[in-house]
Amino acid sequence: MQKLEALLQDNGIDPSTLQLLVQIVDSSRVYISDSEESLTSTTTEQVLNYYYLTVSGSQAFSTWQKLRVLVEETGYWPVILGGLTEFENIMEYQLNSNFSPAALIEASKTINAPEWFENEYSNMFDEPDDYDELHADWPETNDSLTDLVKFWNEADTADKPVYIALVPTGISWQVPAYLNFGNWNACPEPQVHTAVMRYYQELYQTEIVVMSNDVIELKVGKPVTDRKTALILAKETYPYCPDSIDQGAGSLEALAATFMASTFWFFWWD
Repeated sequence: MQKLEALLQDNGIDPSTLQLLVQIVDSSRVYISDSEESLTSTTTEQVLNYYYLTVSGSQAFSTWQKLRVLVEETGYWPVILGGLTEFENIMEYQLNSNFSPAALIEASKTINAPEWFENEYSNMFDEPDDYDELHADWPETNDSLTDLVKFWNEADTADKPVYIALVPTGISWQVPAYLNFGNWNACPEPQVHTAVMRYYQELYQTEIVVMSNDVIELKVGKPVTDRKTALILAKETYPYCPDSIDQGAGSLEALAATFMASTFWFFWWD
């Protein structure tokens, strides 16, 4: 941890609050071919150290940006976890369990995100006409997300502590596997989130900024610029995060318009 502290210090990040978050022993089984007809397996173990920093809410995103620049040197992806409540929930329900990030990542590679979206979307409706309930006219005005939504710059959170995890991967889309995120209510399993994040990153150059116990926020490097693509994205988003419409935009068209006007995406599961 001393090397990490020194690196942070040298790059203008106060390391005084740096602490070990959790240590996970990730056991995974590797299959080795002895010949064309036989396989042997061996179990490998990797010790994963997770760290965290504590900053004020008003400093959360600027600190994340500094940490993001250092990912290639640190090998850790920074993730804003939220305030104390979110931090405690993550520790109790996500990281306090027996899981293998490596196994979840491998499972995610078997999931074709567009096919998963389509299958889930079809299963959400009993009749074809039910699809019409999601449609409306294209909005004359729309919401736009050009900054993060939660945990910072709000009157009740700007001066309160916010926790930023340093997750032991340099790859953004792998973070859901390392944080064991999901698998409750309508929130998909960790391997699904991992597959979806990989898909988003490939198409829209997204990066995970926030992953609390029930929220994901992404920074979008390649925003959607046309209605056709935005509507496809909105349709894909609905089965992945139904509350984006049911308790949010209200229609596919409104969500699509928000995507077109936004450089950040916000997902929340009730």
